[in-house]
Amino acid sequence: MEKRKYFIDNLRILCILMLFPFHASMCFLSGGYYGFYVYGGEIPALQYIDLSVYPWWMSLLFALAGASSFFALKKRTAAQYAKERVLRLLVPFVSGLLLWIPIQSFIADVFYNDYRGGFFRLYSVFFTKFTDLTGYDGGFTPGHLWFILFLFVISLVFLPLNVWYVKRDKKPELSKNPVVLLIIGGFVLLCAGGLVANVGGKGVLEFAICFLLGFFLFTDDKVIEKLKRNWILLGGLWLAMMIFRCVMRNVGIESVLFWYLDFRALEWTGVLGATAIGAKEVLIKSGCADFSLDCTNSTPAG
Repeated sequence: MEKRKYFIDNLRILCILMLFPFHASMCFLSGGYYGFYVYGGEIPALQYIDLSVYPWWMSLLFALAGASSFFALKKRTAAQYAKERVLRLLVPFVSGLLLWIPIQSFIADVFYNDYRGGFFRLYSVFFTKFTDLTGYDGGFTPGHLWFILFLFVISLVFLPLNVWYVKRDKKPELSKNPVVLLIIGGFVLLCAGGLVANVGGKGVLEFAICFLLGFFLFTDDKVIEKLKRNWILLGGLWLAMMIFRCVMRNVGIESVLFWYLDFRALEWTGVLGATAIGAKEVLIKSGCADFSLDCTNSTPAG
């Protein structure tokens, strides 16, 4: 029986824990519509959390979800997998959209627009008022549940391809590609994918690419071994790109193209660097003493 990939669990849990400081800091950034559902006053230093973390953080979660889907499909039929996505993703999304997200939109409308109509009045129009999808004006928004919605759609859209790949007898030897090609290839794909299919400021194709890269790359033991051997290089690039992005903001580099390319470079080096360090067990040790949710299960993550 294949050994569970604990580093996937560990990285996913650490990403989820980052939700708390990241969203808390958003309440203190630049006010207005750049901030969050409420604005607590400017704390300039907190912008560095957004600058250094956001480009790679959600992309890493999609890549990890892609890897988990590979292992899930090795144990489940396509129908079982689809049913599980409905129960684990669609049901929580719909529940949150009905019970929680309108409350956030109401709070934002009161805070920014001095709305005085009462919550139930706003709730009655929340699902028909479409503006910029932020919800800051009381309009419809998926809120923080956009990740669940995107993941549900991506999982099912690419299900036929993923099932075909898992069942293939012979898979391409991706590990033969040099690590430089892995870096450049992912960067180019994300640069192209980030230009299309944006919904509410979130790139559907961009995150689909991350999901598929995780599905194909991070489930190949030889690729993971290559990343582990180069963890210092990848981790160094990741750290350097985070620092460079913060420096760019400080010195006022505002070129749209340069800023975009830097975002994509940090996005992919962050995914590769975090995966390499996580698999290398530099920060945490895999096994039953780690953060994993189920140490009694010897099956792969998924």
